[in-house]
Amino acid sequence: LCGPRAAHAAGIMPRAGEAKADASATAVKLGRDWTMFKGNARRTGSSADEVKPPLAIAWKQQLGGSIHFSSPIVGNGMVFIGTGDSENKQRAGVYALDAATGNIAWKYPTNAKVAHTVCLDGDTVYAASHDGVVHAIDAKTGTKRWTYALGSPLEYWMHASPVVAEGKVFVGIGMNFVALNAADGKLLWQLPNTSAGWWNTYSSPLFSEAKIFASYPGAGTFAVDAGSGKQLWTNEKLTCSVTTLAAGKGMVIAAAQNSIYALGAADGHELWRSSNKGALSSPVITENMLLLALGNGKVAKVDMENGADVWQSGNLAQAKNRFYFSPPFIATPAVSGAFIYVAGTDGQLSVLENATGKTLQSLDLGAPLTASPGLSGNSVFVASYN
Repeated sequence: LCGPRAAHAAGIMPRAGEAKADASATAVKLGRDWTMFKGNARRTGSSADEVKPPLAIAWKQQLGGSIHFSSPIVGNGMVFIGTGDSENKQRAGVYALDAATGNIAWKYPTNAKVAHTVCLDGDTVYAASHDGVVHAIDAKTGTKRWTYALGSPLEYWMHASPVVAEGKVFVGIGMNFVALNAADGKLLWQLPNTSAGWWNTYSSPLFSEAKIFASYPGAGTFAVDAGSGKQLWTNEKLTCSVTTLAAGKGMVIAAAQNSIYALGAADGHELWRSSNKGALSSPVITENMLLLALGNGKVAKVDMENGADVWQSGNLAQAKNRFYFSPPFIATPAVSGAFIYVAGTDGQLSVLENATGKTLQSLDLGAPLTASPGLSGNSVFVASYN
């Protein structure tokens, strides 16, 4: 979707392979890349590009599969996204779309769904499929560069998203977490097994200041050296099975156990806790503030220094349970300067004012939104569940 919009904008659902553009909408103009889940390796969920509302639909593209946690990523003039296939119609895989038009450039098929967000690093797309296979794909052609199997497909429910930094791909779950050479997929190091087993966690690792931070059932929240895999600290009391951490200001932020936690990045000790903040979405960092879409249908803004509440928005879940999701938010908000973009399971894409939490615009996209938005230039890229 692009902003600002012209009056009476409308979109048309096209046939697969062709995207229908809204003639009244502003053309897509890309800016900074949004290359992985929550935009970057620190998982802040914030972009330096300011996408200004009001918005209109620039194009739509039907992919035919299902999209759960797999957010659109943007780079090299393209949008990349992973899909699932609950009907066994060979729709699972990774798609590349022209960011300006929405037309499909290529599809890379996988044997199992790509449940979470892919990564873009240079000219390679990295994806982890549900069966525990890591895929490196040529971003221009969609051809395979290499694959790496974490283990037997019968042992894995891989719902986590990789993170790529310093020529390495960091990916896995508690049972098998690895660092791979991004160029050829060779194993560089592997963490010891934990009791997490094949638990289907959506929580994904982040990279910050030469460290990997992650949180898994059975493993707790932990930090390891990105170069060697050496364990630096573990907070066994704090576990995230759905939400992904965020890093900034010398802190690691977690949303778990009905609270927001701030841990010291150096040693994992608890700095502060903000209670009564239950959520399935992940925390977002914007300057000195945190944002979290809550299970009560509101978005909370919290001071990063001490965890004090700054504001809570009004209830955005006006059509709760409209489809088949009980939680109002599964997707993580995306911050674009003065604006916050929030995707709801009721199909509403809401635009909030960052300073006050006031709702500026709400678009009904007509299908549940469980994947987080991607931002670039003047555009917000959103994928619906089906």
